[in-house]
Amino acid sequence: MHLDSSDLSGAYYTKDYPFAGFSGAHQFKFTNLDGTVYEENFDFIPFAIAEKISDPISKKKPLTIRIEGLKDGAVLHIGISDTAFATSDIDHAVTIENGNLVIQPEELQLLSNGPVTLSIQKIDTYPLHQSTSEGGNFEMIYSLKTRDNILKD
Repeated sequence: MHLDSSDLSGAYYTKDYPFAGFSGAHQFKFTNLDGTVYEENFDFIPFAIAEKISDPISKKKPLTIRIEGLKDGAVLHIGISDTAFATSDIDHAVTIENGNLVIQPEELQLLSNGPVTLSIQKIDTYPLHQSTSEGGNFEMIYSLKTRDNILKD
């Protein structure tokens, strides 16, 4: 993997994997300059949108997105952006309850009518069980394909 760094977080490595065939248990190994090997195990549990999202989306009722593959209590990151600079986008974490991700009408009403783009991600950060003296974290980001829709009153 390619080593990179930032002033804020220090050294880091990134690797992208295709979704197909990646479900299940995995292990990665890191060998430092003196030959010490560090191992980390993790599970990748995919999720998906179970039913078509209503089109158009109404601002007058909750936007309920049925999620399959995750247990209640799982946290997803939702982003909904419109095409107007005058409004703030929806951009925050949402907890799955009864298999659903729900955005309340009060939030939807802050967006402008018209085209919107929805993005859903699961971001998991774990402390490394085996690490150098500097420590570190393992972060896994799983993004669903963005969806375009129409928002209306």
